[in-house]
Amino acid sequence: LLGSQELTFTGWFLLFFPQSYITNVILPNTNKNLDLKLSLGEFLRYIGIWLFITNHSLKHRIRDFWSKEIPSRFSPTPPYRCDDWMSHRRFKDITDALRFTGDDPPSYSDPFHEVRGLIKAWNANMTEVFQPSWLSCLDESISIWFSKYTCPGWMCVPRKPHPFGNEYHSICCAKSRIMYQIELVEGKDEPKEKPKPEFYDRKSSTTSLLLRLCKPIFGHGMIVALDSGFCVLKALLQLKKHGVYAIATIKKRRYWPWRVDGD
Repeated sequence: LLGSQELTFTGWFLLFFPQSYITNVILPNTNKNLDLKLSLGEFLRYIGIWLFITNHSLKHRIRDFWSKEIPSRFSPTPPYRCDDWMSHRRFKDITDALRFTGDDPPSYSDPFHEVRGLIKAWNANMTEVFQPSWLSCLDESISIWFSKYTCPGWMCVPRKPHPFGNEYHSICCAKSRIMYQIELVEGKDEPKEKPKPEFYDRKSSTTSLLLRLCKPIFGHGMIVALDSGFCVLKALLQLKKHGVYAIATIKKRRYWPWRVDGD
């Protein structure tokens, strides 16, 4: 990361933020639904309020952060208010008007159409600005959401610390703990008509998944650590052909590579 020693906390955040996509796609399409136009600075403030809200107790409602009740140890409302940053009416207007894409929907039903462009832009920006260390870790992550009726691709994964929400396959730098590529697990809601992804392999979805997530480290001789669910011999050999070495946990009862004697 060039000049990373001189970055502030805000600078780090903006470095990993796909600003060109925000400026060229999200803001123009959101402003079509707003009387008072939204600027990049106000949008960053809006994102900051969401980060502030989600880092506090989940027992509070969103409107409680604009409550007129005086905070106290006996008060059910949160101890801080967001009035100094943005009015509740403006916050709600931006939320209602927010659009993540300007592309027309495809001819088939695609519940993920709104977010595909943003995920692609985030991955592309991370590839451009971040070079991971010699060791990466690839696994699943959950983006928390509690209602399956308002969340396409909603999953329940009991073994996760937060079991409800959208599941993402993700890869992180093991030294800096920075996530640099993600892919949404669409599950039963994935449209069958969707164009085939890069490295598509009809016989091994795990192989194509690992190749897509590890593409930023192709040819660097780096190592990626996998859990037993990703231990597919074909995938490991394909990674090696692209200059990526894999290490994986293998459970005796399952996931032994084909033709390997488990005992």
